[in-house]
Amino acid sequence: GVRLGGEERPDGPLEVGAQVKGTVTSIRPFGAFIDVGAERDGLLHISQIANARVDDIYDYLEIGQEVDVWVRNLREGRIDLTRLEENARPRAPQDISPFASASPETWHTGTVKKLLSFGAVVEVTLSGSDATCDGLLHVSQIRDEFVENVGDEVEEGQEVQVRVTSVDEERGKIALSMRQPVVREPPAEQADLTPFEDVARDQWLEGTVETILGFGAFVKVPVPGSDEAASGLVHVSQVTDDYIERVADVVSVGDVVKVRVVSVDVAGGKLGLSMIKQESSSEDGEEF
Repeated sequence: GVRLGGEERPDGPLEVGAQVKGTVTSIRPFGAFIDVGAERDGLLHISQIANARVDDIYDYLEIGQEVDVWVRNLREGRIDLTRLEENARPRAPQDISPFASASPETWHTGTVKKLLSFGAVVEVTLSGSDATCDGLLHVSQIRDEFVENVGDEVEEGQEVQVRVTSVDEERGKIALSMRQPVVREPPAEQADLTPFEDVARDQWLEGTVETILGFGAFVKVPVPGSDEAASGLVHVSQVTDDYIERVADVVSVGDVVKVRVVSVDVAGGKLGLSMIKQESSSEDGEEF
C-alpha cells in the first residue's frame, strides 16, 4: 500500500489500502467507529458499509462485532475505513489534460452523477470532442441567486450545461459552473458618457434590456444628442419598489423599459440607471 503518514499501532503503522481487523465500538447515524488498534478509532462511513444503499447501520453491524476493513484514507489524524476493497485502492488522479485549454466562456454538456451537501459531481464531456471527466459544480455556481438545497436545483442523471472555471491538472480536479460568465465590457467599447451628466435625475429615457445578471440588468439607452447607445446598470434594488429575488421575474432580455440616470462615471465608463420613480423629497439626499 501507499504510506501516508502511517498511524502508529503495536503491529506496525496503518497504510492506505491495507486490510485490517477491527471491532465496532460505536454506531452513529452517519457510520460506525471501529477500533483497529491505532491511537484512535477509525470511521466506517455509512456509504462504505455495503454496495447497496444502507438505511439502517444496525442491519449490517452491531457493537462488539469483529469486522474486516480496508484503510481508505489517512489524513489530519483521521482514519477512514471501508468494507469495499475496491474503494481502498489509491486512485490515480483522472487525466484532465484535454480540459486544460477549455475557455471559461464555452458551454459543455454534463450529467449529474452525485449530489453533495455543497454541490454536485458532474461528468462533463468536452465540447467538440469525446473527452470526459468528473468535475465539481459548487452550490454557489448553480445559479446567480442563493441556493439553499442542491437537490432542489439538480438531480442525479440530469443533463446540464456547464462551463469549466478552473483546472488543477496535478490533482486531476476541475471546477464547473452553470452560471453565465460575467461579461465585463472594456470601457473602450463604452460610448462617451459625458452627455448623461446633463440629464435631469427625474427625466425618463427609453432603453432595451441587454443582459440579466444576479445583481441587476444592463440596459442600452441612447446617448443624448448622438446616434450612439450606452450600456447602463439597473441594480436589482432599482428595478421595482418591491423587494425581488430575481431580476428575471420582472424583466426579460429585449424588453423596452423606462429608466432614469442615477449616476455617471465618465472615467470608469459606468452608467447607473433606475426604473423606480424619483422620491420627491430627495433634495437633501441628492449627493447620496
